[in-house]
Amino acid sequence: MVTWVLTVTGEDQPELFKRFCELLAMMEGIILDSQQAVLGGHCTAIYKVCLPKQHLSFAHRQFAAFAVHGLEIVLLKEIEDDCRVRQHLSLDIKGAYRFGLEHDIRRMLESYGARVSHLNHDFQKQSLWDGVQMRLHIKAELSRPLSESRLENALGGLTSGLCIKLGISELKSSLAS
Repeated sequence: MVTWVLTVTGEDQPELFKRFCELLAMMEGIILDSQQAVLGGHCTAIYKVCLPKQHLSFAHRQFAAFAVHGLEIVLLKEIEDDCRVRQHLSLDIKGAYRFGLEHDIRRMLESYGARVSHLNHDFQKQSLWDGVQMRLHIKAELSRPLSESRLENALGGLTSGLCIKLGISELKSSLAS
């Protein structure tokens, strides 16, 4: 397996970007991470992709064919990465509920490279004088290593009194080289 970072740009043509991702899947590729931005009718996407080595020459030819249709690969860089080891984050948060907190937590996790795969929340009102208490349980896949202490501090800064418990585990996938 080979890991690439691809920077792709072109006019905002969602169907063309969809076909590009389908091509990666056809070559048994796995998109490990992606970011996209659309500005003024132009789209730029960055993909971190893991591909089997036997498809590399075919991939180069297909990428050139996409350029004819206006989707240009402006940067293709091979990086050192073990596609078989993935880290997963388990996060439990308890505390006072405030409007928008769940959204802020998800955005914070995304900025740290975590893709939320499971989110379960529970709300309780204990008395007339206490506010609503919430409990979140989140599972996410990490696209890059992270500092547990920095993430805890960042989450704790979203609102006072949060009780945060997080853990990181490694899960090996069964991708063949």
